[in-house]
Amino acid sequence: MPTRNSKSIRQQQPIDVANITKFDLQDDRQFALLFREFVRRRWWQNDYRQFLEFASYAEKALDEDSFNTPGRLFASLVKQNEHRITQEQEDRAHRRFPTGRIEDIVQWVKDTDPARNALANRAETSASLFVDRNIGFLPAVAVQCFFPQKRLPEGERKWDISHGRTTLRVRAGEIADRNRPDEFRECNVPHGRLARILFGHAIGQSVKTKSPTIDMGTSLRNFMTRLGIAIDGRAGKKLTEAVEDLAAASFILGQWGDGAVRTNYARVVTEVSFWLQPNDGQRTFWTPEITLSDDFHDQVQAHRVPIDMDHLAQLRSPRCMDLYTFLSYRTGSIPQRRAIRIPLSELQPIFAPDIVDLKHFKQSLQRDFKAIAKIYPHFNAGIQNDALVLRWSPSPVPHRTQITGV
Repeated sequence: MPTRNSKSIRQQQPIDVANITKFDLQDDRQFALLFREFVRRRWWQNDYRQFLEFASYAEKALDEDSFNTPGRLFASLVKQNEHRITQEQEDRAHRRFPTGRIEDIVQWVKDTDPARNALANRAETSASLFVDRNIGFLPAVAVQCFFPQKRLPEGERKWDISHGRTTLRVRAGEIADRNRPDEFRECNVPHGRLARILFGHAIGQSVKTKSPTIDMGTSLRNFMTRLGIAIDGRAGKKLTEAVEDLAAASFILGQWGDGAVRTNYARVVTEVSFWLQPNDGQRTFWTPEITLSDDFHDQVQAHRVPIDMDHLAQLRSPRCMDLYTFLSYRTGSIPQRRAIRIPLSELQPIFAPDIVDLKHFKQSLQRDFKAIAKIYPHFNAGIQNDALVLRWSPSPVPHRTQITGV
């Protein structure tokens, strides 16, 4: 079993979910068995985030029990599942079960699940390869018109980008200053790698929960930890600022065609809150919550593009992330036995607005294709002469994928 050796001298006890003991919660091996039993009975999901929450409830029960019956309190907490876990309890759970050990336990539970093994023996489908992947979502315009790849120069408050007959304008907004009451602080236009990850993650959470209100504290910390992205110190400050930039931004979408011109005005987020928490005598603000606008929430519930966030997070360059997102969306809709050619001159303003020379853009795009092929080698696309040639490719996220762990 993928747990460290128990410090207890007691022998491993059989799991009795009707009578959970203190030993079940304190002993690592016993706790892993308890988690597996809950998963087997379909009372709990088996993924990284769910295990960390399960372990956090154990820490909460051991911490807050007043009658020497932490097992009973634990069962009540899990049943209610109200997510009332403090940051300290979650941190203790994570110290007890670091990222690598959680991943080992989750995999062990999968490997020892009779129902899952039987299903795997009956049919191996392409979708099964993606079970328990981190799936995010984007509105259709966001897979064709992208955020700036880096922070805009000082004083620039808007970003325009066009693709075909569609133009997206993103305006930087303002947010209540956390450090100075009665004042507002100017945010930046959402940009770079973090903006892309946050956007897909936030919409993914909204789709999964069917709620416009998204906990960007616990869920995002778990998500970033799984991806190996730091969330403390200077990195944590950048992540907080990226949440604020996205929440404060406003969007204008212009569309030309069929004898008409349409302009849509939108806000993705209508409210953002940062709850104060003490941390070693200092105040930290890493408990954000955002609420999507009603129009945007309804739109992404009905129409959205799935994105494999595990793939996206492995790509270090924002341009590379944009190319992966574009290919994920575009190649799956091309009729088989047909090729689509797009001149590089049309793509350069979209994927590399900072590169003027078409030759340099072509070289950069070729490097991006190599990086993407290491993550997902099934895109049937490449550069021929001065054009990008696309053919039908299997989507990284099959339509019938079981979406968990978003």
